[in-house]
Amino acid sequence: MSARDDRRGVADAAPSPTQGGPAPARGGLRGLFHRPRILGEVRFAFGAALIMGVAGAAVAFGMPPLRLLATDTPAARLFVQGSVGFGLGWWGGLFWSTALVFHARRFRPLPPLAAMTTATWVAGTLLAATALVLRAAGATVVLSIGAGVVAATVAARLVVARAARRAGR
Repeated sequence: MSARDDRRGVADAAPSPTQGGPAPARGGLRGLFHRPRILGEVRFAFGAALIMGVAGAAVAFGMPPLRLLATDTPAARLFVQGSVGFGLGWWGGLFWSTALVFHARRFRPLPPLAAMTTATWVAGTLLAATALVLRAAGATVVLSIGAGVVAATVAARLVVARAARRAGR
């Protein structure tokens, strides 16, 4: 027996908007692009990736040089060093900013997107400063960058939590 034969589900159907019921939800991409918060979060994620790319390039210049060929010119080495740092910072920042968006969604009311951008600037600056200071003090590359990422993440989470508390007042 099919659902059509015994009329199951007919009473459960939502009334049409002309009958005074709620408007049907938009599905797919059309519904996604009518949510300004989600679009703002996507824009934030790409902006944060750019900020972290710049921080990654700054950190890369403080690390040991990358040599592709023995005949590399100093300008080519600097270009490769900065490009690798920017690329790693970009992809790491994209992943990191997505995690920050999910962290911010835990709060009610949601913190403003401007606070998340501020958190990213604080995090990028703190990451670069921590990594470069630890590297200058003799720490390994992995330890200095890892400590910078941890310090940046903790600082960003604190900034977002503070903004969420302020928005709740």
